[in-house]
This record gives sequence, structure tokens and C-alpha cells, in this order.
Amino acid sequence: MLLGLFRYLRGSVKFSFSGGFTQVFLNACLLHGLNLRFLRKKGDIFTAYLPAADYCKIRPLVKKSGVKARVLQKYGFPFWLHEHRKRYVLAAGILFFLGSLWLFPKFVWEIRISGNESVPSQSIYRALEEIGVSRGMQLKDLDYDNLRQDLILQLPELSWCSLNIDGSVVTVEVRERVYAPLKNDTPCNLIAKCDGYITQADVYVGTPLVKAGDAVVKGDLLVSGVVEYQNGHTEFKQAKAKILAQTERIITVKQPLRITQEVRTGQVKRRRVLELFHLRVPLYLGSVTGSFEQETQVQALRANGHVLPCSVITSDFFETEKTVITLSQQEAIAAARKQVNQRLEQLADGTQILQSEESVTLTDDAVCITQKILCLEDLCEQKVILISEE
Repeated sequence: MLLGLFRYLRGSVKFSFSGGFTQVFLNACLLHGLNLRFLRKKGDIFTAYLPAADYCKIRPLVKKSGVKARVLQKYGFPFWLHEHRKRYVLAAGILFFLGSLWLFPKFVWEIRISGNESVPSQSIYRALEEIGVSRGMQLKDLDYDNLRQDLILQLPELSWCSLNIDGSVVTVEVRERVYAPLKNDTPCNLIAKCDGYITQADVYVGTPLVKAGDAVVKGDLLVSGVVEYQNGHTEFKQAKAKILAQTERIITVKQPLRITQEVRTGQVKRRRVLELFHLRVPLYLGSVTGSFEQETQVQALRANGHVLPCSVITSDFFETEKTVITLSQQEAIAAARKQVNQRLEQLADGTQILQSEESVTLTDDAVCITQKILCLEDLCEQKVILISEE
């Protein structure tokens, strides 16, 4: 295979010769080091192959021996190149291809993230760009030690990372920081996380400071982690309790009857851009003006499962216009109630709604809903006791 490729790059000529003193011609070729390949004889006519560069050397030998030589076939890269010598675009494409083979392996084609679970990959990509690691940068500019430290400084959620290079692919392997839970022996008080009226107080560890029937405000101390014994001994413990209280919340939502919205007209303009590393080449003429909503898709080009350093960015521009929509009172009330329900879903887990009272206020231009709710929830919130060693 390699020999055939070498012959193709050199080029070969198939020729025939006859008449004269053929034996003298063959001996002269051997004497001058011309190796006639695939020499055949059919009748009085001989055929053979010579490299393209050696064919011109047989002219004096042909004249001396009196034989008649004629070219039958030419093949190989030199003849193909001569035939297409005026095709400048093809020549430019070949040069670009050869230049790409030499230049592209010196750059980062793809960045892969592995090992992350809770930290989104997009956050890691953004942090990498901030410290200078991105597609299109030169591989020689990667400073592995400093980049690892900079990435961890950018993302405190990471405890360890490494950068590995496989060809033009940079793989960033990370380990996420695991925060130790609050130890059972960490001294803590329990304070009220909001205002409330205590209905039940079950204290398991600590000194109770409130009882059922007491009213507390946010931040009041409910259970102390400082435990004093009758013998005068004092210990600091992690207070544990379940203190249920009735709490009151008021949610107010105002919904205008006339709202201005951007509505799509149905007109769409599509624009594509070819991105090569950091170079963007527009594949369109003109510009997009007016009011539009943009939706963008990035499609990376692949070959044999590998991401190439090229991608096509397709942007759809949906023309919009401002439209004033007038809601009926019922539609406005429904929209306001939907917002109230979204607020209620944000209440802490385990919170029970004991009573709910809704009031609706109608004006000429809006609907106002006020929702007063009575809840039953656990008021306890841990607060670490700071102990001075002095």
C-alpha cells in the first residue's frame, strides 16, 4: 500500500516501443539505471512503465537504438496537479486542508466536564471562560496548576479538579465539596423564625423558655442549649424540640385589568452564523431591525463521534408588536388567585393552613386580592452558641 502511494505521488508513464534495435534499447535502460516495470511483449510491440521523472531520460536512448516510443497512459499526482493547475478554488481548498491538518491540533476543540452532580455544567463552563479556558485557545497556553486553583476559587462548591488533554479535547474532572452536617454535639439554641402563638411545646434536649399559650416574635429564644444541673454543673448542648405555633400571613396581589404584552405577528427571519473557534462568519446579508423575540440553537459539527471546532448558530427572530389586552374582572381575579397560590406553595414543608380568608377589591383599572391565612407550623430555628475560649 505504501509503495503504491509512493508511486502515485511520483507519477508514472505507460509507454510502448517497437522497431529498431529493441535489445540495444533494453540494455541501455539497464545501463542508465532505468527500471522498466511490468515489461510485456505482444507481437513486435513492447509495453512498460517508468516513473514520470525518468521518462524524459529515454529520449537519447530511443534515438540511439532506433526504436519508436509512444506514450500510452499517464497517471499519478503530478499529472493530476498539472491538469487542474488553473482551478484556483480547488488549489485553495487543498492548501486550506493541509493547513488545517497542521494548525488545528494546536488548539482546543472541545471541553468536557465530568464528575459533577449538583453543580451545573453550565456554571463550570462559565467559570472556565472567566479564568481563560475556552474553545479555540492554544493548548500551549494551558497552565494546569494555576488553572486548577483558579477554578476552585471561582467555584467554592468544588473541592478538587484536574485538566486532562486527549488530542484537542480538554476533559475537566471535578469533585464536589461535601459539607459535613451539623454535629449532634454542636451547642445550639432554638429561636423563633417568625411571629406566632404557641399551641404545643415538646422539648427533648435543652432548657425550655416558653410554654403553650405564650406569644413570641421573630428571633425570640425558645429553648436554650445551656443546661444547668442542681449540683451547679453547666453543659452546652444542641437543643432539640418541637414547638408548634399558630402564625398569620397576609398575601396581597394586584392584577391590572389592562396589560401590555409583546405578541408575535407570525413573521420569522432566520439567520445562520458559522463559528470557527472564536471567529464568526455570517451566512446572511442584511440585518434584523424592529421588535423581535430571538430563539437560538447551536449545532456543533461532528465527525466519527468527535466534536469539530466548527458549529452552526441558527437564530430565529420572531417579529412582535405591543398589544394592549383588556381582561374581564373574572379573568383578572383568576390571574390574581394563580399568583396567590404560587405564593402559598412557597410555604415551608409541614405547614398546615388552618383558616383562609379572601377579600377581593375591585377598582376601575385593577383587581386586588388579599388572602389572610392562619397556619400551624414548627417555629424552631437553630442558632449555634458561640463559646469564647478566653
